[in-house]
Amino acid sequence: MTTIAQLTCFNEFHKNVSTYKICPSEVIEKYSGILPELLIATWKETGFQNFSNGFLWSVNPDEYRNIISDFLHDYQIDDVHVIFRTAFGDMILFYKGIFYHFCIVTMRHSKLTGTLDAILEMDMAQKYFLDSIFFFNLFKKAKKNLGELTEDEVYGFFPALPLGSAILVENLQKVNLCAHLHFLSQL
Repeated sequence: MTTIAQLTCFNEFHKNVSTYKICPSEVIEKYSGILPELLIATWKETGFQNFSNGFLWSVNPDEYRNIISDFLHDYQIDDVHVIFRTAFGDMILFYKGIFYHFCIVTMRHSKLTGTLDAILEMDMAQKYFLDSIFFFNLFKKAKKNLGELTEDEVYGFFPALPLGSAILVENLQKVNLCAHLHFLSQL
């Protein structure tokens, strides 16, 4: 079985990879046949990882169910699975066989086309795409100014963008992931 570690372009771009948590066997069993095999095989082999020193994190969908439910209709909650999140709290979701990017920074969502390996190899390994869609350049500046993130932290704008902030590194702070996303869902 192919794992993320075998994706050439993705791994050339995201060189600094580390496992931050082992994936429980119950999670692997629960999502086998539901989520892409590439993800399941990676969870089995390496657990949950962060890529590019905390820019992108593979996550346990069960731990993100309450977080994403703040942004969804009730009928969607059981079918939406968060599989990755970024340093800003953006999420890559799997919903009924389709991948979506939910941008916390702009509060917009968009469909990602293709299979997971194609998205990782073609989209998530291109600097232009990562800069324009996922704020990769801003991430590098934030990491330099604020330090690396832990698994329960994100870089959040203060004040929040809907309250008048601008997308500038000076407006970022390290904040608790769950608390920040819950706050943003209330706006």
